[in-house]
Amino acid sequence: MSDKVPDTTRAAVLAALMTGQGSADVAREYNIPEGTVRSWKQRYCNGVAQHATVKKEIASLPQPTLGKLIMDYLEANLSALKCQVIVLGW
Repeated sequence: MSDKVPDTTRAAVLAALMTGQGSADVAREYNIPEGTVRSWKQRYCNGVAQHATVKKEIASLPQPTLGKLIMDYLEANLSALKCQVIVLGW
């Protein structure tokens, strides 16, 4: 399944996981099997990325693109949160 998921979606899923969203919620939101999301979370978000096999896989991804997508996603989420704070007066 992970080979069929576009990089933009994978980046959004990983960014959502890094912000603390649960695997089940992220899987539902992006219509990806929960097992796939849990696997990505374990491999990329829980410190397992130091494993040699995972390092090779990460190296094979379009790093600048994937990294930029994750950063763009996180920046957009932070901007949205900032707007919510302003609008809601928190």
